[in-house]
Amino acid sequence: MMELSARYLLALDAYDSGGEREVRKRLKGDPDLETLVGLAKGEIGQDVIGIPPEEGLTSFLPTGEGKNWAAVLDLHSTKKKWPSESVGELDKSTSRIMTHLCAKPHRGNYGHYGLVVGHVQSGKTSNYTALCSKAADSGYNLFIVLAGLYNDLREQTQTRLLRELTGLDKDRKGGIHIDHAQLSRQWKRITKKGKDFHDLKYLQPITDISRPMLVVTKKNVTPLRKLRKWLKDTDPAVRGQIKALIIDDESDHGSIDTQTGEVIDPGTGEHEDSESAINREVRKLLKSLSPDFSYIGYTATPMANVFINPEVDDERELGPSLYPNDFIISLKRPSGHFGLEDVHPPEGGSRYLDRMVPEPEADSLRDAADSEDVMDRTELPESLVRALMQYFLSLAVKDLRKVPNKHHSMLIHVKHTIETMKPLHRKVESLLRHWSRLINHRRKGGELRETFKEVWEETYEGQLDRDHAWEEVLGIVKETVGKYPGRYQLVEINSKSEDKLPYEAHASGGLRVIAIGGTRLSRGLTL
Repeated sequence: MMELSARYLLALDAYDSGGEREVRKRLKGDPDLETLVGLAKGEIGQDVIGIPPEEGLTSFLPTGEGKNWAAVLDLHSTKKKWPSESVGELDKSTSRIMTHLCAKPHRGNYGHYGLVVGHVQSGKTSNYTALCSKAADSGYNLFIVLAGLYNDLREQTQTRLLRELTGLDKDRKGGIHIDHAQLSRQWKRITKKGKDFHDLKYLQPITDISRPMLVVTKKNVTPLRKLRKWLKDTDPAVRGQIKALIIDDESDHGSIDTQTGEVIDPGTGEHEDSESAINREVRKLLKSLSPDFSYIGYTATPMANVFINPEVDDERELGPSLYPNDFIISLKRPSGHFGLEDVHPPEGGSRYLDRMVPEPEADSLRDAADSEDVMDRTELPESLVRALMQYFLSLAVKDLRKVPNKHHSMLIHVKHTIETMKPLHRKVESLLRHWSRLINHRRKGGELRETFKEVWEETYEGQLDRDHAWEEVLGIVKETVGKYPGRYQLVEINSKSEDKLPYEAHASGGLRVIAIGGTRLSRGLTL
């Protein structure tokens, strides 16, 4: 039987020529007939919530042109094994966005400005990957993804898009990538995993717009300026044919103008606007494009975006603000999503382990973290010590249950400032090394092993099945704790640290990691 993507294209063609009846006629006997009919009609899944309403807009339905969306659909259905309801919602939400992109922009020659709001870790990247595929099939030829402020998030996004959008990179362990050979137009990769835009050498101006181009860059001033220069150096006749889609990932972070809005020029004494540097560069980039562009922000925390001043418009230099004048769309919470409302349900009574850090201990650790000298003299609070023990105990249960290829992660976050992380990292590492020397010592390690047992009984009594005796759990705890750093890693994740979260390198066996971090782990970098 043909791949789902090929049968889907047949269904689209049949629906375009004769509606549902023609789809059923041509695909009679197909085991996925009902799914294909629903996808062709765009009726599977729940509708998303959109602002403003779509009165007067012509609903977008995908076509087979380019085959990009068909390939992405096949990836999620066949390789990622998403249920048809989830695939349908991905289809519906991205077609809803495309409906706005096909309409006349609200700001005339300034292009489209929109905002997509999703839940934390709920598939926003999958959504804009699918959106890019539909846009590529609809004539867009330049795709710029602004992927946060840091290299590791940019590289994570670059790798995923190369696999799940362009097919120019292969997931050699899991096979989660599309086959680029099935696309009618091959993508052109501009940035690479280890090379952001400003790292590229011998970059030539754009001459060929027959293939869609992919740029994944950080929201930093230097790469944004070089990207704008690249566009400026392109022949105006070619530049006029560029149809660009700009995806601003984590759009509430970095892109927002956080200045007061007005300053006094010390030279002239006149008032002038005081946009943040990144906000200025993003707006300059948009202004350098032909008017036929679309800028879409993605975020789980949209408050800053909706409070952008919609009236700002610097026609001479910057163009309009990044306010989403054309549309705001809220994605549905996907089925099976695990989020904040599961751990802390509004009505209370969480079914998950939920331990509140005592306020005096939290305050003490925050105060100590401000000074390396104070931290060196401060004992780690009991709640953090027990949380570390719970990390090893839950890992032992996972190993006893023989859960295959699963990562096991813990986050320690005290403050967002980098200066607080290094002394805390040193303090935690000192404790872990002390445990590694003590846990297997027959005489001196008795008290530590008894504390682990006490935490086991207090934490998990009645919470876990008791198929495994304490002696089995302790055996794995001793093996793991006693082999630091061989059996697990302690990392410090911030812009000044060289530590990484090498999940991909440990895909076959699972990475065991304790991460000390803050802002960087709250902005799309997956823990």
